Order: sequence, then C-alpha cells, then structure tokens
Amino acid sequence: SHTLKHKFHLGGGIEHTYTLAKMRKALFITLVSFLIALGYAQKNEPQQVHLSLGLKGQMVVMWTTKSSAESCVRYRTQSSSTWSYTCGTQTQYKEFNYVSPFIHTVKLNQLASGTVYNYACGEKKTDKWSPQYSFTTETDRKSGENDNAFSFFAIGDHGTSADSRQLTTSIAKELSSTTSAIKPSLIIHAGDLSYANGKQPIWDTYQIDNQRIAALLPWMTAPGNHEKEKPSNFRAFQERYRMPFNESGATNGNLYFSFNFKGAHFIAFDSEVPDDDYSPNSIQFKWLEADLKAVDRKATPWVFAFWHTPYYCSNKVHHNEGEVVRKNLEGLLYKYGVDIVFNGHVHAYERTYKIFKEKADKKGIVYITNGAGGTQEGFAGPWLTKPSWSAYRQNTHWGFGLVTIINSTTLQYQFKENTANRVIDSFVLVKGK
Repeated sequence: SHTLKHKFHLGGGIEHTYTLAKMRKALFITLVSFLIALGYAQKNEPQQVHLSLGLKGQMVVMWTTKSSAESCVRYRTQSSSTWSYTCGTQTQYKEFNYVSPFIHTVKLNQLASGTVYNYACGEKKTDKWSPQYSFTTETDRKSGENDNAFSFFAIGDHGTSADSRQLTTSIAKELSSTTSAIKPSLIIHAGDLSYANGKQPIWDTYQIDNQRIAALLPWMTAPGNHEKEKPSNFRAFQERYRMPFNESGATNGNLYFSFNFKGAHFIAFDSEVPDDDYSPNSIQFKWLEADLKAVDRKATPWVFAFWHTPYYCSNKVHHNEGEVVRKNLEGLLYKYGVDIVFNGHVHAYERTYKIFKEKADKKGIVYITNGAGGTQEGFAGPWLTKPSWSAYRQNTHWGFGLVTIINSTTLQYQFKENTANRVIDSFVLVKGK
C-alpha cells in the first residue's frame, strides 16, 4: 500500500507514518461520530415552541423534543451579555397507539416590564439549545391617556390546510411589516386549533406550522368543539398548552381562565360543555361572575371575552347553537360592561353593532364571529335573511382580526383577508357612543 508521512514538530520533531487505509479508517470513524452527534441533535432539537402569559412579569415557554431532555430556557435582555437560566418540567401523554413527544414547560418569572428578551430552549447541562427567539414583555400602565396603547390579533378555526398556513404567513407578515409604534403584543384564539379530530400527529404538524409566530407572541386560546376529541375529552389541548387558569382562580385547566394585559382584561370561556355548565349554579358561571366583579375598570378599562360557539349568528350553519349560552350569559356580560366578544365555530365572518337582546344599545356589546381561519372544512353558508343587529358579514375571505387599543375610551378594529392583508371590515369603538 501507499505510505504517507507527516512530521509533527513537538520538541524536536516526531515522525509518524500513516497508511492510506489507516487514514480512511480514521476519517470513517470521525464521520460516523459526527453523524451520530448530528442525529442526536436533530432528534432532540426543540420544536413546537410557543408562549403564553401568566401574571405580569411572567412568560410561559413550551416546546417538544422527540426524546427525554432537560427542560431549560436561557434568556437575557437585548442589552445584556449574560444569560439567565430557568428550568421546568417535561410530560408526555398517550392516546391509543400514539405517544406524544416530550412536552416541556418553563415559567419565567420577575421579567422586567416593557423589555425585549432573547431566549432559547434546551439543555443547560449539555449546552444544546434551540435557535434564538425573542419576546417583549408587557409595559407598565402609565397615567397618560394615550400612553397605554397596544394591539392584538384575534383568530379562530385554524387548522393545517394551505389556507390555514397562508393565514399564519399573513400574521407573520403583519407582525414584521407593521410600521406603527403599536405593534401586536399577543394572539387570542377562539378555539378549533389543529382539527386533529383524534389524529394526534396533526397536533405536532399544527404547532410546528405556527411556531414562527407562537414563539414570538403569547398564544392565548379557548377550547373549541374540535379540541374535545372523544373519548379523551380535551386531553391534547390540556397537555400541549398552559393557560393562566391557576393564576385566575379557575378549576378546570385550560378550559376557562382570565388575564390582564396593559389596559385590558381578557376572559376565556368554555362553550363546549353540557348545557347545565352555563347555569347560574354552575362552577364556571360562578367563576365568571366573580371574575367580572373583581375587574378594576380604572386599571383595565377594556374588557374582552372570547369563546368558541357564538350566540349571535345569521349563518344557516350552527344557527342558534349558542342560544343556551346567550340566555345565561348575555345579561351578566352586559351588566359588567364587556366591550367585545370574540367567537369562532361558524366558518365565516360576522360583526354586530353594539347590541343587547338583539337591539341596538349604546352600552351594548359588539360580537365578532371569526371562524375564517382557513380550516380545511371550507366556508359556511348560506346566509339567512340579514338581521338588524348584523353590521357586516362575509364568507368568501379567510382572515384575521387586528384590535388596536388607542386609549381608555377608543379602539380600532380591522378584519384583514389573508392573501394581501387587505382590510375588508373595520370600525372604531368609542365607549358610551
């Protein structure tokens, strides 16, 4: 065989002789070691990264790995060169023959207000981390009338279709191209997320599809009928998300909860339970009433509620399905001055005027049904005769809502279709008018 010689100058020089076969063997071992390491990294690469809110100064980070791993987040402000570390827990669930990835949950605490944080998910012990992401914390409420502006996205009935993915692309485009100082701070989702319908791998696909926005903005979601997934009864939804139910005194996991963000109080409600769970004697109703009573309208002058099934609907599909909810809740929400209710379920878009019991009312509630998130089930129709309370409706465009809080008395709402981000419905809501 051919002989290759190479001299190492170590204290006078030492001559080693390698055969070509030996060099090939060494290169092969090195390559195999590299591929094993690469495979391990890919196997454990954090995926499905998404955020949710806790109390002020907190952020919950969740992600998955294919094999068991340490659950840690490293994070720092953009002006800092030093990482902080917080570690949490990992869980896993089984559904028939499906075994979920390992689901990691870490709650970051004592975050500075109004601050951009860079972060990554992974293992502190091995120093293996995901790509870097960032989020911005809630700013402190200020005394100036126009100092508390913020905006958020409102969507529903999403899925994994081409139209669903286009909606995600449109939201990402809106997030990156917004020139206004009032950039979107979070997403509220009125339920029906993945449309897995019991096929659990679809949940993985869905969360990977939406990581590009869910890793940047808190994704706050209420349950829809497609999260029920009999017989598991919301199992995947409960395992894969972590909403602030404990922080808001709720007792049924992610199914209902509330939170504050700047000058607004948000309430997520579960409309997918038996009818008696909406009655005044039910646990959920009593929780809702206590939550509304406790709202400080000086600190949070805006109150928004979101749940899945609407009770104001002029589409033939799902018409009157929310009537039991309306009979029990409409008076309560009106009494405590809820400003806007966001729903989904109907795969179309409809907005009401300010109404109470189907009639115009200056102190009434605006109901927005946006089930136009791109679901593979297609648009709902036909429309019934247009009622007097219906301000605008359409079932030909998928899209998202963008709510901009201008001050304590005025907000702007826009519905943007999901191809060119063109506004096809908008209104300005002024309290008392």
